[in-house]
Amino acid sequence: MHGLAAEPLPAAELATRRQLVIGNYGRAVETTDGLAGLLGNLALQAVPLKELARYTSAVDRIDATAVQAVAARWFDPAGASVVVVGDAKQFVDELRKTYPSLEVVGAADVALDDARLR
Repeated sequence: MHGLAAEPLPAAELATRRQLVIGNYGRAVETTDGLAGLLGNLALQAVPLKELARYTSAVDRIDATAVQAVAARWFDPAGASVVVVGDAKQFVDELRKTYPSLEVVGAADVALDDARLR
């Protein structure tokens, strides 16, 4: 999070991310169900239908400066939560060195409908 706000995203990484977003969009609209879902979401959010045609070119125009500006405005590492899934015995001691206040939640206690996961 700090890195995105502090330095421009490398051109190759930005190009890869753009291609991924555009490709996912293309796959979403290639089926009747996907297109219907997208149209329904646009209607629910009162977004003009012309956005369907504009979306990929808008994504393609995103540059490293824009990514950096959004990251500086919206990404606050102090408010972030890190969720690590796995056998805690294998990594918790090492992880606790960096995150001394980490909390281990057992699999049986995970509540997926709660933002705190418990």
